[in-house]
Amino acid sequence: MSIMFFLVFAVSSQIRKMACMNWVLTLLVIEGQILAIGLLVVKTNMLRLLIGFLVALILIVMSSLMAIFIPFDLTKYATMLFLVDFFLLVFCIYTITYLLILHLSWPFFLYAFIIVMLVLPIVMYHVQSVMGNGQERTGLKDDKLSALLLFHDFLALYMLTFYWRPTK
Repeated sequence: MSIMFFLVFAVSSQIRKMACMNWVLTLLVIEGQILAIGLLVVKTNMLRLLIGFLVALILIVMSSLMAIFIPFDLTKYATMLFLVDFFLLVFCIYTITYLLILHLSWPFFLYAFIIVMLVLPIVMYHVQSVMGNGQERTGLKDDKLSALLLFHDFLALYMLTFYWRPTK
């Protein structure tokens, strides 16, 4: 439900302009995502949770700083960025196939690396569009949408923590 609310929120600019609906949908999306992750937290070791949180946080902060200081405008080449990300996603599906069918543990690390390489350029794209220095700019009315996009980018990296199951 949370993803559906986020999709409606992201697509409908009229809803984002309504102050009350803007806040309500933002809170519903965040709360729904946190509750869904809470179900996965119960099954995960606390040390892995902390390590995953710190790694995801460091990756987000480093990619945000890179996006701020690089002179290259990623927002100008959004189509190319999403095309490369699509091919990386297809490659991720093949690595999951190796993981599930062949019962190997090493493809998970390849999968995690590819997911990180898929998400970090998107984080940089979102940071540059929020900063407004590039071709694409996020408007002042879209502050909550920008926050939700970066929140979901963080979750995409943090979710890898819950599926890391080293073999015995």
